[in-house]
Amino acid sequence: MRIHNVTRHDEEIVVAQTGSEVSFISDAELTRCRIVLKVASVSIRHATFIDCTIEAKRQLSNREFYGNRFVRCTFKGRYHGCGFGDSPELYGPGELVDADFSAAELYGCRFLNVDVSRIHFPRWPCFTIVDPANAGALREQPWPDSRYEVLVDITLTPARGTVAVSWHAPTLVKKMGGTEEELRRLLEPLPFVIL
Repeated sequence: MRIHNVTRHDEEIVVAQTGSEVSFISDAELTRCRIVLKVASVSIRHATFIDCTIEAKRQLSNREFYGNRFVRCTFKGRYHGCGFGDSPELYGPGELVDADFSAAELYGCRFLNVDVSRIHFPRWPCFTIVDPANAGALREQPWPDSRYEVLVDITLTPARGTVAVSWHAPTLVKKMGGTEEELRRLLEPLPFVIL
């Protein structure tokens, strides 16, 4: 499905797979729309979303939503390894303002060049590390398994402009070991972690 060079208001837009074609939204302006993503892969470029709800019915993995404007939008569904915000050197200018991810599952998602005070991150069992470049105390934690060093390395060596990284505790525990309770106990005292 292709949504290109359109302006739409107050509509439900269902993005579904059509054959082997990659679905994309580009150069579009969508206001007060409900965008239902029924695809595992979608490309969104140079689009503006205002007061929209974006719902991933299937897990979206390794998608980059940079170079788009999301203003007062709500995100629902599962986003793993996705990037949000502004990365102008790679994708052109973008914006993520007053976004609500409280109904989303975020795992390994990065937020670039955004004001984290204007983002509503999901709460536990998701957690968000803000200002990861200054989160060196992560290295000092007694992680339940040495595999957590991967999490620490990814978080502490962020892409330029990274202001937050969000994780999903059940997925981490499944991949890395330990328990959700152990992980929460390690994270609770850290001032740069949103639980």
